[in-house]
Amino acid sequence: MAARSGGFDKHPENINRNGRAPKEFTLTNLLRETLNQTNDETGKTKKQEVIDKMYELAVEKGDVQMMKYLIDRIDGKPLQTIAADINTNDPDSVFEIVKPDAST
Repeated sequence: MAARSGGFDKHPENINRNGRAPKEFTLTNLLRETLNQTNDETGKTKKQEVIDKMYELAVEKGDVQMMKYLIDRIDGKPLQTIAADINTNDPDSVFEIVKPDAST
């Protein structure tokens, strides 16, 4: 393995001794703050308004993609099972992963 060039060994001034920067300006944090704001007209949070719109699209307007998304968020995506035949005594063999037949 080749020796490392640069890095903290040669440049210790690059070490962040104060740790990671605060997360106050991350996209996730800003979105979370925005979604937690209350709409003065409806009294609902923006998060609840988004959920209501998703429900409206899925159920009332019949948007199949939104239905699938909501079901996946509620129940989780279905597990995919994969069968593998690993009964062999040959240490150099390559295993073939086979999806089970739909009939099983």
